[in-house]
Amino acid sequence: NSYNVTSVADNGTGNRGIVFATDFANTTYTPVAAIAKDDAVYGGFPGFNTYAVGSVTLLIRLGTNPEGASVDQETGVAMFGVQ
Repeated sequence: NSYNVTSVADNGTGNRGIVFATDFANTTYTPVAAIAKDDAVYGGFPGFNTYAVGSVTLLIRLGTNPEGASVDQETGVAMFGVQ
């Protein structure tokens, strides 16, 4: 099942573009993310930007600092809003 995701693009280290199969009604939807622990890197700071009705960009930073170094990390994502 695609869970309303058409594609996930690797836009570089710590940067993923998520495209929705069915657009949201507006850009006030709420994305949430959880970062997986790994032996080399413990956690990370997920943030979203570039909100559009049909896509969003996920940025992953090392540690708890939104300005920290970009890092690729396993991530779970969910979106909540009106479609």
